[in-house]
Amino acid sequence: MNYSYPPPPAASGVTALDQEIHKAAAEGWTVANRDSYNAVLTKGGKVRHVMHGIISLLTCGVWLWGWAIVGILGARQTMTLTMDASGHVNRQGPKSRAPYLAGVAGLFVILVIVGALIPNEDDASTATDPGESAAQGAGTEAEEAAAPAKDEEKASKPKPKAKAKPTVVDASDLVKEFQDSEFTADKKYKGKTLKITGGVVTTIDAQIFNDEKYDVSFNGGADFEFLSITCSSVADKYLDKLSPGQDVTVVGEFKDGGDLGVEMKSCDF
Repeated sequence: MNYSYPPPPAASGVTALDQEIHKAAAEGWTVANRDSYNAVLTKGGKVRHVMHGIISLLTCGVWLWGWAIVGILGARQTMTLTMDASGHVNRQGPKSRAPYLAGVAGLFVILVIVGALIPNEDDASTATDPGESAAQGAGTEAEEAAAPAKDEEKASKPKPKAKAKPTVVDASDLVKEFQDSEFTADKKYKGKTLKITGGVVTTIDAQIFNDEKYDVSFNGGADFEFLSITCSSVADKYLDKLSPGQDVTVVGEFKDGGDLGVEMKSCDF
């Protein structure tokens, strides 16, 4: 229970203990307990530790030092007043906070010294051995000397030719060209990549000597068109999507042409 005392009156009956309590109250002390000859007074103890903990988290621990100092200075203090039979009052406490503050300051100084003694990784990485530096210098000179030779070698290499655009031709027209003149058509399309439009799938058959490979034949879809264009070894990803009677546009490499039609390879549908 806390007590508050007005200034002591001049009347008799006021003890020396009462006078000491009034003096302590002026210094910020509060009576926690008392009797005729003893009094226990307290001060402080209102540090907001939760708030300081949050600030320390937000500052990545920098405020821990401030929290420690505030905790020491604002910690709860206790003082005891005792009056003897002769009316003399003795004070006991509070404990000095100087040792705690000195401990915090000493720890801070130690951490600063340790941090200064730890070598910086950047400084360690930049420090090189003289022999290593010489070896690196020699290697750099060798690379610089070899650079012109590499440039000449690159210049002497022929640049890859740009891929030619496919020749676009209608399926019926291609078949008719081979019907009219196989020699002329072979000469015209030899070594070329063709993009054949207007095709209609006629058959999808396994090869005679390899039943795991399939050929796809198509023509222009005319009623009396006997010759066809055949793509050999068509990829499975296209076979799953193709069926007889389906309209197709094919890009592939011309292989050969003859009495049985036109042969293509590496076809994309």
